[in-house]
Amino acid sequence: MNPVSKADWEFPGGNPEADEEPIDAAVCELAEETGIEADASDVELLTVTHSEHLDRHYNLITYLLEYERAGGTLTAGVEAEELEFWTIDRILSSPTETRQVDRDVLRSTINE
Repeated sequence: MNPVSKADWEFPGGNPEADEEPIDAAVCELAEETGIEADASDVELLTVTHSEHLDRHYNLITYLLEYERAGGTLTAGVEAEELEFWTIDRILSSPTETRQVDRDVLRSTINE
């Protein structure tokens, strides 16, 4: 998604609430930001990556969902200016348009 007020495209995401499981937060953020609805049982853990940005340390948890298992209508939420599906090759070959951390996650997943 292309977030409002940011130059880079990025994966949908956010932070879980204190009492929320990460998988449930991922499903909720996906629906809020893209209109795509999924059941947590259809979402697969892809990677957990430690990352840093502007003196913040966090774990980036990435999930995989087969679009055919999802429902809803692709619609940009309030946090996105526009949405697009990109191929892995396009993400990896677009360093000026995508976040480094997202490219790193994809590379590590491909290499496993």
